[in-house]
Amino acid sequence: MTLLIGKALDARYSVIDYRSTTVKFTLSDDPTLTAAGTFVADRPVMVATDQTGSFSVDLAPTTTMRGDRWYWMTLVYLDEAGNFVSEDRLPWKLRIPDAPTVTLDEAIDAPPEAGEVWVGATDNSDYQFWFNPDTQELRWE
Repeated sequence: MTLLIGKALDARYSVIDYRSTTVKFTLSDDPTLTAAGTFVADRPVMVATDQTGSFSVDLAPTTTMRGDRWYWMTLVYLDEAGNFVSEDRLPWKLRIPDAPTVTLDEAIDAPPEAGEVWVGATDNSDYQFWFNPDTQELRWE
């Protein structure tokens, strides 16, 4: 298991009402096996945020699962009575490494933002711009 650590805040970087916010992690596909033969169910894992918006949860590493698997992360909002109000799903895949601890930003499998520049001797097609420091050349697609 890997401990995933993260924080959920609103667009003003304020704490979302912690009594009504739950973080749900759902496996991307059908149940699977790990390389060691452990069955991994596709049931969602739910964890509440604390009064600062922080959360931590133990998740099975996706890097040891058979097949291409990841988690979807969804914030679920409930009213005071515990009834569903709405939800927000993170648009990117979460890939959990086989490590003791990982932070949310390390687990997100997201493409670089438009306008970010790849710096390196060889091209990286995930980036719109590429700067080669050896030749001082800037290329773009």
